[in-house]
Amino acid sequence: MKIGTFMVDNGPTFGLVLGDRWLDIPAAAENFERAPLGKQLLDFVAAGERSIAWGNRLQSTAVSEPERFEGAWHHLKDAEFLPPFYPGGRLFTQRGNSCLFSRSVNLALPEHPVWERRYTTNLVGHNTISDYVGSGWNPEFVAVIGQGGRDIPPERVLDHIFGYTMMMDHPGASRPVFFDDWGMAAHEDELVFRDHMAVGAFFSNSLPPHPVGPCIVTRDEIPDPYDLWITGEENYGQVRLIEKVHSSATLFRFEDTFAFMSRLMTLKPGDMLSSASIGYEGYALQEETPPGSWVQTTCDKI
Repeated sequence: MKIGTFMVDNGPTFGLVLGDRWLDIPAAAENFERAPLGKQLLDFVAAGERSIAWGNRLQSTAVSEPERFEGAWHHLKDAEFLPPFYPGGRLFTQRGNSCLFSRSVNLALPEHPVWERRYTTNLVGHNTISDYVGSGWNPEFVAVIGQGGRDIPPERVLDHIFGYTMMMDHPGASRPVFFDDWGMAAHEDELVFRDHMAVGAFFSNSLPPHPVGPCIVTRDEIPDPYDLWITGEENYGQVRLIEKVHSSATLFRFEDTFAFMSRLMTLKPGDMLSSASIGYEGYALQEETPPGSWVQTTCDKI
C-alpha cells in the first residue's frame, strides 16, 4: 500500500496511490467500513497494523469497485504532493552511517548511532521547485515509526515500523562554501563550528529544502528493507547517475539506531529516520547543481 500526502482545495489530506490516480482516504472512508483513523495521516499511522489491514481492504475494494468512491478520486498528474505528516511529524537523519561516505571525506566511523533532528519547516514534497543550487545531493532511505515507545529492543524495532519512504539530502552543502576541511573553519569567527557534527546539523537545517516522499510504502510490501537498490540522478547538463547503492550498505541498521534512540527519548508515531548517505563514493562534492536542473531518487518498491 502506497500512501501520499496531498494538498486539496480544503487543505492537506492523504490517500492511496493506485496507478495514475490517488484515492482520498478520509473521503473514501465515508462510503466504506469504519476506519481506525482521524483526519490526519499521523492518526492513521499510529493505528499501525489495524490501519494497514483496513487500508488493504480499502485498496482491494477501490480496485474492484472504483465507482463506489466517486468524488474521492484524483488524477496523480495534477497532484500537489506534500511531505509525509504535513505539517507535523519529526525527521531524524543519521550521520557517519556510510563507510563509503566516511572514507571519501576522511570522517572517523562512529562507535554508536549518531543522529540529528531536521526542521519540519524545511521538508518539501515530490516535484518541488527550489531556489537552492548547492552541491552534494544524494538519496537516503527512510523508515517511518507507527507504534512509538521507550527502550525498544533491536529485535522488536521492525514491529514498530509502519513503512518506508525516501528523501534527498545535501550533506556537502556547507563544505565548499564555509570550510576548508571537515572541522576547520575558513574564517576565525566561525571556529565555534569546528566539530563536524555541529557543522552538519547547523547547515543542514539552515539550507532548505529536504524533499521527502513521494509516498510511504507499508512494511508488508517491503519485507526486507536491506535488499533494495537505490539510485540518484540529475540532469547536470545531461542526465547522469550520481549514486547507485544497496540499502544494506549501512554501518547501523534501523534496528540498531531506533533501539539506541529509544533509550534516550520516546519514539512517537510519525517519527522518520533516514539511513544517511549510504554511498557517495566518487561523486564530486564541490560541483553545484546549476539553475534549471533537477535531481531525483528512485528506490525499488517505492
